Amino acid sequence: MLIIDMIILGVIGVSAFIGLFRGFFPELLSLLTWVVAIWSGWNFSGLIEPYLGGKLNSPFLELWVSRGVVFVAVLLIGGLAGQIVALAIRKTGLSGTDRSLGFLFGLVRGAVIFGAAILFAGSLNLQSEPWWQESKMIPYGTQIADWIRGVLPEEVVQYLPDEPQAQPQIDPAAGG
Repeated sequence: MLIIDMIILGVIGVSAFIGLFRGFFPELLSLLTWVVAIWSGWNFSGLIEPYLGGKLNSPFLELWVSRGVVFVAVLLIGGLAGQIVALAIRKTGLSGTDRSLGFLFGLVRGAVIFGAAILFAGSLNLQSEPWWQESKMIPYGTQIADWIRGVLPEEVVQYLPDEPQAQPQIDPAAGG
């Protein structure tokens, strides 16, 4: 097994164990908090900008500082909500089920991170590297990257690097 395959499995494994220890609902709430924080920072920064009062001497800088303030505020509120949810789950006795589902969530998150890394690897032209071509895991990541590309809206896909060169297809009957 190549070191890249071990790194890939390590990332997926760490993600799965983080999910196991935190649990499904706190993990899901954390993911939703990040999405809402990014969206809110982008869309509601105009509410904070006037309070900066031109003190930063740059409209560009004021925009990004106000986005950052909204982003951090939403992350803090979401983090607090996550702690409350985790405490409530521990009190209900659903902790074992929540942790098992958290493990599965972590596996999926790790696989999506892996697929996203493969997706962006297209801009680095790593496909011609020997370790890329010899990897047992990268063909799986290529399939995940293709799935990610398929579920994203076209206005996002247009900014992604070109699809990586084709990898050998995975034949489950042949064991990989």
